Amino acid sequence: RQLEQERIADELHDGIARQLTTIAIQVKVLGRTDDPALRGVSQQAIADSSARALADVRRVLQLGGGHDQESVSLEDWNATVAQEVAALRSQGYDVVADAVATPPLSSVVSATLVRILREAVHNVRTHEPTTAQILIEVSHEGDEVELSVTNGPPRSPGHSEEHRELAGGYGLVRLTERVRALGGQLGAGATHDGGWCVRGRVPIA
Repeated sequence: RQLEQERIADELHDGIARQLTTIAIQVKVLGRTDDPALRGVSQQAIADSSARALADVRRVLQLGGGHDQESVSLEDWNATVAQEVAALRSQGYDVVADAVATPPLSSVVSATLVRILREAVHNVRTHEPTTAQILIEVSHEGDEVELSVTNGPPRSPGHSEEHRELAGGYGLVRLTERVRALGGQLGAGATHDGGWCVRGRVPIA
């Protein structure tokens, strides 16, 4: 019972809460700009996030009915990267991605990478809505796979502090627990140029 509750809580955070946060941020942007291009980007982000939130509600309801949503294939990982990169670019971010996962990964490892990526991207949108660049990288060393998501400093100094009230620490805490349970490590911290990096290492086997 507790495990099921934790899984549902994770789904609520990973999906619905993230989309609602994005909507809240973009609504603030709409209220502060008359730039037609920026308003168009914000309106599209709100529409996309609303659709995703509805899909996430359906997924959570399926979880409550006992359907297993944890299995994520390598193809889902690659598709997730493509979707996240496209969404970020449509919102004005400069994204560089070198994130093809080879050799083939187990469904558990792929699911973990997907969660790390979505959490990192969500945090960039929340904390650094004006960041200059985002770098997404996957590398392999020995029997481990490493995913890093690094964003540069914000274009507008002080802009990120304005959005910290909208974010909580639940996501990274739960992800750290998941990664450690697999024998891996997860860390997040500031970069030398004032940006931020989330990096996770997970055993392939």
